[in-house]
Amino acid sequence: MKIFLVGATGNIGACIREEALSRGHTVTGMTRDASKLAPAERLSVYEGDVMDRSSLAEAMKGHDAVVVSHGNPPDDPKIGPKTILAADSILDAVRDAGIKRVFWVGGAGSLITPDGKRVFDAMELPDWARSAIWAMAAHLMHLQTITDLDWTFLSPSQGIASGKRTGKFRLGLDDLIVDEKGESFISYQDFAVATLDELENPQHIRQRFTAGY
Repeated sequence: MKIFLVGATGNIGACIREEALSRGHTVTGMTRDASKLAPAERLSVYEGDVMDRSSLAEAMKGHDAVVVSHGNPPDDPKIGPKTILAADSILDAVRDAGIKRVFWVGGAGSLITPDGKRVFDAMELPDWARSAIWAMAAHLMHLQTITDLDWTFLSPSQGIASGKRTGKFRLGLDDLIVDEKGESFISYQDFAVATLDELENPQHIRQRFTAGY
């Protein structure tokens, strides 16, 4: 598979990139700064801006799938609207490039906790973080209206950080996955496994799903 990866040098994007390459796929890694991504076998680098729709679409052409792991600086006071604008530009570029399959690295904020609340309603958050989480939830709602693309939106557990690649985790849909201690976590590495598993064997076309231990 030939994958175009938006955000190839981020914490999650880097793990998706390495997981895809380890499985023999070809990856075009998009980054704002090409110096952060050294070329490797079956990896090419595209330096660009997600808001440059025409250039982005041209770079995407010929790929089988687009994976979006895009983020703005977390303390940007305009992170909410910028998230929406970037997502819209990326979707337009995907269509312009003639690609049907798009996989979105989403957030956990709109998942439902065991007591029936949304994650972001049960957390104390600064305003900028709440803006970013609401924007990603709004983007998911927009995706749910789209029928011309084969989209998938993967929400992580409430906690996600670097850890081990175990390949052992549970999948769900809209409910937050928690363990027997009530904790919700997945490693970047296993999140990447879940991403590539879905790309190789699609089970959640036009759906949100989640992964956790």
